[in-house]
Amino acid sequence: SPRTTPPYARNAVIQITFSEAIDPTTVAGAISKPENTQKKDVSKIRVRECANTETSCPDTATLVEGNVKISNQYQTIEFLTSVLCGKNSCGNDVFCLPKEKTITVRAPSTTPNGLSGIVDLSGNALDGNKNSTADGSPTDDKTWSFPIGTSVDLTPPTIEETAPVNKTPGVLLDEPLRITFSKSLMPSTFQVPAIRLESLVGGTLQAENLWRQIKTLQPNTNT
Repeated sequence: SPRTTPPYARNAVIQITFSEAIDPTTVAGAISKPENTQKKDVSKIRVRECANTETSCPDTATLVEGNVKISNQYQTIEFLTSVLCGKNSCGNDVFCLPKEKTITVRAPSTTPNGLSGIVDLSGNALDGNKNSTADGSPTDDKTWSFPIGTSVDLTPPTIEETAPVNKTPGVLLDEPLRITFSKSLMPSTFQVPAIRLESLVGGTLQAENLWRQIKTLQPNTNT
């Protein structure tokens, strides 16, 4: 869910981080209303809206249309609505959730046929209640709700800290490079060419801790 103080900004990105890699075919893709025949509903994730006087939305509430992306080595998914509501500081489109509404997200576990919900890359069903038992849907469905306000967050993130410190001499060849940002970021943007190492040949880029806004660049010392 969003990582700020409620009620959340309308352009908050809904994020879910799993304990291991998830089968992307069960989460990534479009979420569309049944009457929308122009889009194919692919993702098993459900995002619904209802009045902000409600603490959670029923399964009959209106679906919020959008798309689910998967990143962070298949462990994190992000939902963005399809409702355009402006431009950010870089001139890119901003997409918004409905204002002054309660949003309920449901990440469904799977039923015995293994086709209706979220599974890992070995086909194990989502353990939504964390009891270490595959109870299946609906027992293991993960559902939560949160309020959306009226504001749109257009404040760009800044870099608060880097490690090693700029121009530090004698850095070890296998020392990870870390960047700490001022805000939570979308892990799907943690990729080349968003970040470049001008003098490094090889290496990997990953999110070490999404909520502390830290990226790790692990040099490849064999090159």
